[in-house]
Amino acid sequence: NNGDFQVKVFGKKHKCNPQWKVQRASTAFLANRYKELIVAHPFIKLNYIQSVVKIKLGININISKARRTKLKVLKEMEIDVIEERGFLAGCRPILRWDGCYLKGIVKGELLTTVARDANNQMFPLAWCVVEVDSTTSWTWFLKILKRDIGTPDGYGWTFISDQQKANWVGKCPNGFRGKGLQKAFWACVKAANVPCFEQMCVALEKEKKMVVVALLDANETWFCKAYFNYNAKCDSTDNNLAEAFNASIVQARSKPIISMLNDIRLAFMERIVSKRKTILGWKGLCGPLIRAKLDKSIKKSTKWNVYFNGNYGYEIMRGRITYIVNLERVTCSCRLWGLSGIPCAHAVCAIYNKKEDPEKYLAKWYSKEMCMRTYEYALQPINELDLWEKTRNEKNITTKVQYHARRPKKKRVKMVQDESNKTKKTKRLTKIGRTMTCSICKQPGHN
Repeated sequence: NNGDFQVKVFGKKHKCNPQWKVQRASTAFLANRYKELIVAHPFIKLNYIQSVVKIKLGININISKARRTKLKVLKEMEIDVIEERGFLAGCRPILRWDGCYLKGIVKGELLTTVARDANNQMFPLAWCVVEVDSTTSWTWFLKILKRDIGTPDGYGWTFISDQQKANWVGKCPNGFRGKGLQKAFWACVKAANVPCFEQMCVALEKEKKMVVVALLDANETWFCKAYFNYNAKCDSTDNNLAEAFNASIVQARSKPIISMLNDIRLAFMERIVSKRKTILGWKGLCGPLIRAKLDKSIKKSTKWNVYFNGNYGYEIMRGRITYIVNLERVTCSCRLWGLSGIPCAHAVCAIYNKKEDPEKYLAKWYSKEMCMRTYEYALQPINELDLWEKTRNEKNITTKVQYHARRPKKKRVKMVQDESNKTKKTKRLTKIGRTMTCSICKQPGHN
């Protein structure tokens, strides 16, 4: 009568199949369970909530339930949510940092942050001028950037920088020269899975053993594709996108600071307008660069054989090489599909076997809608300098202009490691790394 009940038989072992979608995981349940996480990170992205639920509870929730969970928590805490727009709405959570020197009369450093849009092209996000490229300058710049994008601890974000580019190369005697050595090195970096990475390391060791030692000492999990996770949906291993942006503003960097910043702003303003018109002309669900990558996978898929298990698993085979594709989990054992979000050749075989369009299996970041959301908001025009509002703050201390007797150099002074990049052919051997000896006594230290 009091509503109590007694359990007589308890079966500890369950034989039922696991379910990835559970109806009992309601919005109210998820909001109560992850309330502290959402309150601490009110700008947390919806796909992060999906990942956390998958890791912690082992179940899948759709993007709508993640949105309802977030809004329920924020509404209860009376926290106003600013709608994501521009970069936060359409770009993947991966940023590239780089710095370049100013070439005008006033010297300094331009720090830049570049994102990647839905067509794998650069989206300049933030830039600033500092006196020197130092830890203090970067810390100040990145703190402001972290506040603006709403990531207090950087969870779920990927950052790429070429800061450590020359550190491990310097450990190699006589630098890092030779096309065979560089080709073997980049094969290691771009290996998509660990077994392939280990095979490439063996090939690299034949070229130069010290390079492998330096590679492993530098913690290969930071820059080798075999150890990347699937969150960023970007398989790029270099910082070329940020360097491309720096190269596009070479002429502006030769001007005074205010004129330079104005030129960069105007160029980006026109770029947004141009991109909008270009996106409207896209044929298909994705951009032309993404479609070109997908076409390469389609062309390579003709060389593979498909074996279907009747459920969601496909065995893709060519000779002794075999990979497993799961269309429900959107994964391939080669890891290329999960890293980039673009179906690899093995995934295309499985998709065609199911009589579907590979374009529908692209990650959401490559859609036309995402690209339009990226360039949805424009930069606002600014009046001329004389019409700017005057402030009562202290005047900025201007950098002392230094004039040199010679004409300033425009080209970068190459390091020792860059000697292999010279295109000029010569029959003379380099003297770098050689010890000069006396022609009479054969002893070093004097001529």
